[in-house]
Amino acid sequence: MRFLTAAFLSLSLAVSGMAADNTLTDAEKADGWKLLFDGTSTTGWVNRDKDELKNWKAIDGAFVRDGGGGDALYKAEQFENFVLSLDWKIADKGNSGVFIRLSSLKDWINTGAEIQILDINEAGEMSRPNHIAGSLYDLVAPPEGVRMKSGEWNHFDITCDGPKISCTMNGVQTFAIDVTEEKWQKPQGKFKLPYGTLPRKGYLMLQDHGQKVEFKNIKLKPLP
Repeated sequence: MRFLTAAFLSLSLAVSGMAADNTLTDAEKADGWKLLFDGTSTTGWVNRDKDELKNWKAIDGAFVRDGGGGDALYKAEQFENFVLSLDWKIADKGNSGVFIRLSSLKDWINTGAEIQILDINEAGEMSRPNHIAGSLYDLVAPPEGVRMKSGEWNHFDITCDGPKISCTMNGVQTFAIDVTEEKWQKPQGKFKLPYGTLPRKGYLMLQDHGQKVEFKNIKLKPLP
């Protein structure tokens, strides 16, 4: 019965044009999407400060931070203009993040923007609007009332297109900025340098903040 159910689900997805988890549809392949995690292998990923990956594992189709080992860096390639699509689930009171355009592995705090992942029950960080899930960490808060789904899978679509960076969480836009605007020509938030002057090409990284976090359907479409 379990086999028949799985087979029926696969057939239903094929008929509907939807991709099964950690796969690309024919339409996505034709449109240039890349799969950065296939559900079974961690190929391409290393710890930020190592050439190997410790304590991030492929478990039941998810890329899971399973014990301390450091941030997970996609070192196979750097990206400039792109759409990044992924699903994530964070432990109760957990904290993580998605770093984009990370240009220096030594000074990663100051050279890559972080789209925050934070459980809604983490009261300390939740008290700061530009630290909640979907924020451009320490820089831009999501609109009032936009919140992640605790204990469930959430979805990010992150777009970097030249100077423009935006994010949607579960289909709702959480921020959109243009780093050529005057405010980004001086240091903001945690950054020592003006964010508008940082390189626009770099690595992707998933943050290890000490709690369990899971990712799946990590897909990227390069833009011109």
